[in-house]
Amino acid sequence: MSGENRKIAESYLSTAVEAFNRGEISLAIEETKSALLLGDACPAFANYLIGVAYLRSGNFIQAAGSIQKFLETQPNEPDAHERLAIAFRHLGEMENAALELCRTISLSPDRSDPYAELGQIANRSSPPFCIELMKKAYLLNPKKVVHIVNLGVGLLNAGYNADALHMLTNAWGFAPSFPNLCYNLGNSLFRSGAYHDAAFRQTEAICLTPQDQECYVGLGASLHRIGQIISAKYALRCAQTLSPDDPIAIVNDGMLNLLLGEFEQGWKKAEFRWMIPDHNLAALPGKPWNGDLTHSQKLLVLSEQGLGDTLQFSRYLRILTDIGMYVTVCVPPTLKRLIKQSFAEVEIIENTQTFQNFDSCISLLSLPKIFRTVLNNIPRDCPYLFPAPTLILEWNQRLGRGKKLRVGIAWSGNPKFKGDRERSMTLGQVAPLLEIENIEWHVIQKDIRPDDRRCLETMPQIYKHHLDDMADTAALCSNLDL
Repeated sequence: MSGENRKIAESYLSTAVEAFNRGEISLAIEETKSALLLGDACPAFANYLIGVAYLRSGNFIQAAGSIQKFLETQPNEPDAHERLAIAFRHLGEMENAALELCRTISLSPDRSDPYAELGQIANRSSPPFCIELMKKAYLLNPKKVVHIVNLGVGLLNAGYNADALHMLTNAWGFAPSFPNLCYNLGNSLFRSGAYHDAAFRQTEAICLTPQDQECYVGLGASLHRIGQIISAKYALRCAQTLSPDDPIAIVNDGMLNLLLGEFEQGWKKAEFRWMIPDHNLAALPGKPWNGDLTHSQKLLVLSEQGLGDTLQFSRYLRILTDIGMYVTVCVPPTLKRLIKQSFAEVEIIENTQTFQNFDSCISLLSLPKIFRTVLNNIPRDCPYLFPAPTLILEWNQRLGRGKKLRVGIAWSGNPKFKGDRERSMTLGQVAPLLEIENIEWHVIQKDIRPDDRRCLETMPQIYKHHLDDMADTAALCSNLDL
């Protein structure tokens, strides 16, 4: 009887394999279930087969369970460990996925895909390790386009954009119809400032995969940079049609609304930035303030994003104190002294971990929405930032009397900012300007990059100063003519 049952089970499995190969996954699962009902007469392979079918159908919990059952009897099958890793990755169990990939590599070290999968897991936590793993996958199978793309993306995410662009451009030469390659080549061109070329590649990616909303988001960003605002909005509208809750598409669309003077829509969409996974202010530490003045007298305001954003939006602090709010603002240390001098009624803190004395809280960048800011009611009491008079006098004494026009110069910002290419220059690029006679140049930026520092050493006519914080910068600027 057991022999007959085994034949029946093998018949079910044969039908299941044929159905799987035809893409009839549901039938493959049902046939394999029938084989498994025969118990010990069913070959162990059945658990692996149904696990792979569940994996194909997107049922990752069942896939993981079935493949684990198979590995209990066949622990040295690298295919099973690799597919179990895929199931774990989809379930968000990254440690288990990485462990299974390591087992796959130990059993079959010449396979390229496990290195690539392991590299994708390492991408967020350790970009250098990710690159090493992607390189290993590429070296094992240099003709596999997906490995070239993965390595290019790893290099791009780690900041090696020139290397990424070189690799992705070469790959595009022999695989121009690979959608993910077109998309990531577009991203690399965007990072390089080649926005027209980026838009062209992103359009190609859309032609190849018209249902991929990320391609539309990328195209929207490129079109924005080259000034095609209406076309950029159309691309982002397509992205939102495909994925209505995508926060990046919504926020980018909101930025375009603001550029077009559509303030109400722009501020509303900007609030979706809280849903972006890598946003630098992950969550508010308490009850959000909605503008209600009856129950929120003690308000905690948090700075967000860069120093420039905090300086620009701090103009709203005066409005808060004028309407009777007791305001505490959390700012970076370099801004603490300047903000305190400029807004004497405001309490300043550097972190919120131990601060609990507030009724509600809000981000500084959310205040324009609360106050329904449009073009004609932007707070414009200027100056709204000013250093202490004693500090201005101190800098006046440091500089002494001058006979030339005193001009401050800053040419670069934070190199970690994603859009740094669009706002920063090298000192060498502005060097001809610094040769103009009858001008006394003063460096007003605190952080200077190594190449610029070496260049600065060859320019004795440029005055360099030690700036402790932004209050020093403001006091220095107060003593300049321009």
